[in-house]
Amino acid sequence: MSAWRPPDGLDADVACALLLQGATAHYLATATADLGPDHTVLVYAASGGVGRLLVQLADGRTGWVSATFISTSFPISSLPVRG
Repeated sequence: MSAWRPPDGLDADVACALLLQGATAHYLATATADLGPDHTVLVYAASGGVGRLLVQLADGRTGWVSATFISTSFPISSLPVRG
């Protein structure tokens, strides 16, 4: 049996958090909503870990993604915009 090793410089607790956030976003995009190309998605709290990943997953699966967030330290320019 092999184990996944986090990259050098990435703490194990951060690596575990990323895996949990990714698994949650994937579950929401596939098992809960079963997103498809004819769907429109609104993601609340898109500046959080799960929210940012869910926006990316939904963008690849749906026709339109809108996102909301409130943050004083998260620049809106860092969000991907698709025309």
